[in-house]
Amino acid sequence: MTSAGPGKKASNLRADAKSYEEELKKKISEKERAAGIGPDHPDTAALLTRLGSLYVSMSKWKEGVGVLDRALRIH
Repeated sequence: MTSAGPGKKASNLRADAKSYEEELKKKISEKERAAGIGPDHPDTAALLTRLGSLYVSMSKWKEGVGVLDRALRIH
């Protein structure tokens, strides 16, 4: 059995984070356009919180703060 080195693991984590980021962006867009939900709905805010937290964990501070601020204004 072979194990992946630290570089491979980090690369996989970055790829997973990017995939999760794209998934969240898609879900946010869908919620914003959905009848009865929209951009100011708590469900949208919950997704924004998850996206903002992801950005912070990726050291994308400016993006994270912006998204989290938007979520907070909704809540």
